[in-house]
Amino acid sequence: MPLDIDSWLGDPEYRAALTLTGRSAFIFKKLAQADGSKLRAIIVALWRDKTKDLMEMTAFEWETILRFVGASQREIEDVRKQIGTAWGAYSHAEVVARTLALLDSRDWGPIDHRHLMNALSGYFVMNMTKPLPDTFGVWQRAFRRLETDRTFLEWIEGQEYADGTLGAWTQQALQGERTRSGRRPSDGA
Repeated sequence: MPLDIDSWLGDPEYRAALTLTGRSAFIFKKLAQADGSKLRAIIVALWRDKTKDLMEMTAFEWETILRFVGASQREIEDVRKQIGTAWGAYSHAEVVARTLALLDSRDWGPIDHRHLMNALSGYFVMNMTKPLPDTFGVWQRAFRRLETDRTFLEWIEGQEYADGTLGAWTQQALQGERTRSGRRPSDGA
C-alpha cells in the first residue's frame, strides 16, 4: 500500500524546507511516523553502526529505504524529483544486486524478508518488457530467489512478452524447470 507521499510533498512544513537537508529530514520524519520499525531495520541494514549525513545519501539508499518502508515506484520517483538530489545513475541491475546482497547479508525476520522480496520482485517486474540486459547474471540470481514466490509465478505466467526480453527469458526458465522436474519451481517450496 502506497505511503501517500503526495500529501507529504504538499505539506507546508515540507514546502518551507528549501534545502536538501531540510527536505530529507522531513521525509525521514514522515517515514518514521508511517512505520518506524521498518525504517530502523533498513537503516541498520544499510549503514550498520555508522551515521549518515542526509546530503551524502546515494540513490540506492534513498530508493531502498523508500521501497522497504512501502513507497510505490511512482512515489519513489516523486521523491527523487522533489528532493532535487543528484541521485546516482544506478541501473536497476545495480539496485537488484544490492538488494540481493542485503538478503544474503543477515538472517532477516519473515516480515523484513518479505519486504525485501517485494522490492526485488518490483524491480524485476519493472524490467520485464526491456531487452535482456548485459547484466543478465544479476537477474538470473534474482530469479532464483523469486521462483519460490507463487504470486510472482502466477503473475508472470499470465503475461505475454516479446522475444529477447527479460520477461520472455523468465517464462522460458519456468517452462524449462517444469520440463526438467515435472513441476513448478514453487511446488516443492
